[in-house]
Amino acid sequence: MLIQLIYASSAHPGLSAAELSAIANQACARNRQQDLTGMLVYHDGAFLQVLEGDKLVIDPLYKQIEQDPRHSHIRLIARREIEDREFADWDMALVVTRAFDQTDPEACGIFRDLDEAMSDLSLTPDQAHQALAMFRQGLWRQKAS
Repeated sequence: MLIQLIYASSAHPGLSAAELSAIANQACARNRQQDLTGMLVYHDGAFLQVLEGDKLVIDPLYKQIEQDPRHSHIRLIARREIEDREFADWDMALVVTRAFDQTDPEACGIFRDLDEAMSDLSLTPDQAHQALAMFRQGLWRQKAS
């Protein structure tokens, strides 16, 4: 069964750019081996991640993520069965919001809408799906694969 899982979490304080890059690169390699796809968004000390793949792979991986000391306050936002992957082209796309051009009105709108919800991890499933879809379709992403 193919599922999509979305969660948010707080990054460990002081997470460096090198650590963030290592997380994305490790996820890329693991996801390629396990036929997983997805996107990792890092915004102002918080993560938003979507994972897609077989439930027999995703569910144990999520349990490992819950134990990962690089982040805390992990909150499952959505877990649903899917017929087709939304992120089929990426082992793991990485979006780092601080790298965006803040003069881009569309990007600024996304940040404004996400900022409060990301800061307290209160994203609803609809907000998370909308934000991930906008990032997926946007021009400002950094691909880690």
